[in-house]
Amino acid sequence: DQNVTTGTLASLNGSSSSDADGDSLTYLWSTTSKPNGSASSLSSTTAANPQFSADVDGQYTFQLVVNDGELNSSPDSVTVTSSTANSAPTANAGPDQNVTTSFLATLDGSASSDADGDPLSYSWTITSKPSGSASTISFSTDVDAFFTPDRDGQYVFQLIVNDGHANSAPDSITVTSSGDNSPPTANAGADQTVLVGDVAQLDSSNSSDADGDPLSYSWSFVSKPNGSVSALSDATQASPTFLTDQAGSYVLSLVVSDGTENSNPDSVTITASAPKVRLYTKGNSIFDPTENEVGFPYSSQGTNNSSIIGSDVITLGEFRLEALGTDFNVTSLQAIDRNGIVAPRFVGLVNGDTVSAGSSISFKLETPKTNNQQADLLFSFTIQETGETFSFQRLVKTN
Repeated sequence: DQNVTTGTLASLNGSSSSDADGDSLTYLWSTTSKPNGSASSLSSTTAANPQFSADVDGQYTFQLVVNDGELNSSPDSVTVTSSTANSAPTANAGPDQNVTTSFLATLDGSASSDADGDPLSYSWTITSKPSGSASTISFSTDVDAFFTPDRDGQYVFQLIVNDGHANSAPDSITVTSSGDNSPPTANAGADQTVLVGDVAQLDSSNSSDADGDPLSYSWSFVSKPNGSVSALSDATQASPTFLTDQAGSYVLSLVVSDGTENSNPDSVTITASAPKVRLYTKGNSIFDPTENEVGFPYSSQGTNNSSIIGSDVITLGEFRLEALGTDFNVTSLQAIDRNGIVAPRFVGLVNGDTVSAGSSISFKLETPKTNNQQADLLFSFTIQETGETFSFQRLVKTN
């Protein structure tokens, strides 16, 4: 049995099969089960070492029978378990703070995250503190930890989070404690991902002043993509906006003032992505309505041998094409049988179709029965704006 990563190509290995008489062997593989929503198929059912794409998390079971020219073997099975690779979590100890000596201060790790959505555990430690300080952390394994600064100066804390599989890289926060005016703390908000052409809104609402003084704001661009002429709507507002006119990263800095002192700057990154196309596969029946994103451009090859009852048409696949950020046009659409036996077709999609931004088109790939002949089918099209292609190839034989 094997464990593989979802989205990769897996290989089966029948080469250890044997015959006591030394006769040469032929191979016959079959898929006995696969996860709901999987469109995966073997590259060959008669090769010693066929391959398949593990397109959905779960278990794929295959059966092998070999023949020495006279007798079939008993079947042997192998199970391949596919799962998404674990992503290490990200620790976020929060923005630097200015606090008042002898007053309880809070450390906030709630902005920590895990790309896989795994629950997190927390570990806070003090890495440095002012000379003579006896301060310790309370609730050091909670998302929110506490300490009381007992000396003026800087306290540095480190946070590491764990998703049950791996530790994050450490993240640090510096807390500056003083007995008189406390400088304010700037918080430029969480990083954002938007599409090119979107208006991004900045958020300084988590900026603070330990003394409760009112704050004024000063935003500025640190960097932006080449060719960008984006400008802030008002650099002195708490939540200004700007237009993302180029793909790439926009880094902005925020400094706040309590009327006495300026904060240390805090930065935020707004990442603008180019518009794109997404492709989803649909379930194989009305009892399986699930969809799975399969990535685009898309290429699939396989074999389909089946007996059709009650219909003259077989559906080889169902898909949904979605446009994000702008309109996309379908060109060079073709559905052909390279053996000239049947006339396959797209249903729901035609050459020249436009997928409007924010909308989608659902379509099917269909073919008539092949009358026990093998058809070599190709369904393909190109997205005009990007040059990305859809290619679905199947060797099909039906009654």
